[in-house]
Amino acid sequence: MTASIQPTSYWLIWSLLVGLCPVVISNSQLLKSPNTGEKELTKEAYLATLDPEIKKAYEHVEFDSPEQIDKAFADILALQNKKSWNETYTRIKSKIVTKTKKKINESVTLNIYSQKSSKSRPGLYWIHPGGFFFGDTDYEDFMMQRIAEELDFVVVSVNYRLWPAKYPEIFEDCYAGLRYVWDNAEKLSINKSQLAIGGASAGGGLAACCALRARDEKNDKEDKNPIEINFQWLIQPMLDDRTNLPSTVKLGLSPGWPSEANRLAWKHYLGGNYSKEHHPYAVAFRAEDLKGLPKTFIGVGSAEIFRDENIIFAQRLLDANVVVELNVYPGVTHGVDNYRIDNPFDKVAEEVREVNLNALKRAFRQ
Repeated sequence: MTASIQPTSYWLIWSLLVGLCPVVISNSQLLKSPNTGEKELTKEAYLATLDPEIKKAYEHVEFDSPEQIDKAFADILALQNKKSWNETYTRIKSKIVTKTKKKINESVTLNIYSQKSSKSRPGLYWIHPGGFFFGDTDYEDFMMQRIAEELDFVVVSVNYRLWPAKYPEIFEDCYAGLRYVWDNAEKLSINKSQLAIGGASAGGGLAACCALRARDEKNDKEDKNPIEINFQWLIQPMLDDRTNLPSTVKLGLSPGWPSEANRLAWKHYLGGNYSKEHHPYAVAFRAEDLKGLPKTFIGVGSAEIFRDENIIFAQRLLDANVVVELNVYPGVTHGVDNYRIDNPFDKVAEEVREVNLNALKRAFRQ
């Protein structure tokens, strides 16, 4: 990675650039109240919650203060248009999967991954992570190729506008890509009855919002060709702008994605304010009605700030009669499952990937 970034911010930076346990919680109580008097864990207490492999990587790292996180965001924005950091990601090309790019409008380009076959098969529409600020589809090449090769999916990954774009521009880009996939499913060799939508971190939140809009447009019956999503694949999704649940307080300085970074990202995305009248598909967690959504997989780390909002969202989906699989990765923080060459927790990362891939594999089994 080529950049003048302080060592104390390094772990935050690489985690941001990727962008991805049984816990008993009173869901209704948490939905109605901000943090319930929880205190932020000390570094020592936080490290004790981690998988040993992850703990070993983090125990000699200084965790970032809110002030350092502010500076880290400035450093990230300086990197936003530089591609040198892509070189730190594994570059393995599949021998049986082809990758093509399709520009569908001035702001949206799709990466399409598929095996050379005309047979109709499952499709995955994927939205990359990055906190609405950074990232692109290319550094996830290997994962997209892996899904296309091992699961024989047609994978379509969207490059959407980033900061300084906000809601609704970012969301509209993602939905435009989904609409293209649906309208061109036959040409892409995608079986419309086996279309999944997925995303990691901010991409997971955007995917959940796309699913909400697709459901609403189908219910309105005005769309002559309504999009029908059959499965949501949400990897450590960023769902709630309020950042006020117990895990966001106790785990607030977790180096994968700290609470302060989350607040800044949401502030920029929403323009500082939220109202459901003006932002109906901006924040998935604020949706009041989750009925009629497709069956869903949610994966989240027990040691990341998104833990509680993901668990509560899964419970709300269950209450709405949606079929849900929730996996809380024990001792895992945010964004461990990337394919960096220097990933210091590669064993845990592969275990997390296998859990996620198996859920996607099961989604459309006959």
